[in-house]
Amino acid sequence: MKISITGTHSTGKTTLAESISNKYKIPYVRGDKSIQICESQFPNKSINKLTTKEQWRVQQLIFKSFDEVFKDSKDCVTDGFHLTCIPYGIKYTNGKITQMPGYGNFIQKVLEHSKKFDRVLYLPPEIRLVDNNFRPLDQKLRIDIDKQIYSLLRDFDFRTLSGTVEARTRKAGEEIGIRDSIWDNYIVFEGLPRSGKTTQIRRLKDRADSEGIDLFITKRNNNNYMREFEQRKKINPYDHSKEMVKLHSEAIKYDFRINNIEERLVDGQIVVSNRQKFTTLTLFGALGVPRHELYEAVYDLPDPGKTIYLDANPVICVARSIQTEPRKILKYNLKLQEKVRSLYKEYARTHRFQIIPANLNEQDVGNKIYKIVVGNKK
Repeated sequence: MKISITGTHSTGKTTLAESISNKYKIPYVRGDKSIQICESQFPNKSINKLTTKEQWRVQQLIFKSFDEVFKDSKDCVTDGFHLTCIPYGIKYTNGKITQMPGYGNFIQKVLEHSKKFDRVLYLPPEIRLVDNNFRPLDQKLRIDIDKQIYSLLRDFDFRTLSGTVEARTRKAGEEIGIRDSIWDNYIVFEGLPRSGKTTQIRRLKDRADSEGIDLFITKRNNNNYMREFEQRKKINPYDHSKEMVKLHSEAIKYDFRINNIEERLVDGQIVVSNRQKFTTLTLFGALGVPRHELYEAVYDLPDPGKTIYLDANPVICVARSIQTEPRKILKYNLKLQEKVRSLYKEYARTHRFQIIPANLNEQDVGNKIYKIVVGNKK
């Protein structure tokens, strides 16, 4: 199995590749040799100061360096892959590289060789930009590169890994068929307001209790973060400032800690939560907050072992919200909820959610959920 880890610079690709190699005993092959290539070809010259011709030469050599992982048939994990040659070459030359002879064929080769990898793991730019004495310390450049990489990845089956090195490594294990038996018991429900999450969690708890299964439902605490968040939302329901994102994410992190989730998982309990980090990502993403800022906000909140997404039509959810919560205008803003659903579907694909159509009858939905949560644990 060939595994590539991609993303813009300073996202922790090499650190994660080494961690995956150490934990799962998969050989690590250095993929990104751009520093060595530039130093040997154009010593004492910054990569962003190369001429278009020089940059063209560098990107071709970087492409060849990524091809080294295919020299034999052994499993390996590498930091980077061919696809990044496109956005870096374009950004460093203001698009002039596209006029070089043979560049069209080069793009085709990049795409073909990138798709030879069995697994592609993408890291969002959620950690701070670090000076490696090579890439320019330009945050805008870093984010622009990320946007182009993410856009190119839409044609790939890729997995987004976020959070600490430990959390990323655990999720990478799932991609190669190694699940964590402890974290697998941490289940989070996500979905639009009034999609049936609370009802299904209650049904799940009742059935688990009747069958003697140790299942804990996390409690939402009226903590200071959430109280301030709700107060500010009353003033401006559409406030999506950094302060509001921070308040929302800190409230969820507080609930994670106060419910002693990690301790319960270690003790063998199944832990179920109603909403978590993806609520922050989808709500504020729909309001216009850039993706990298959202990942930064929830960086230290661990991904659940399984995320169950109840996919409901926004029209139905909005109708229910108008009936039950008429004062919460975000919940019955149809255009906003359509954006939220679109983002949920995007995250469902890239974070590997368990998707359940919420338009089934309650019992059928409940049976599907019970199978995912309990499975063979009885």
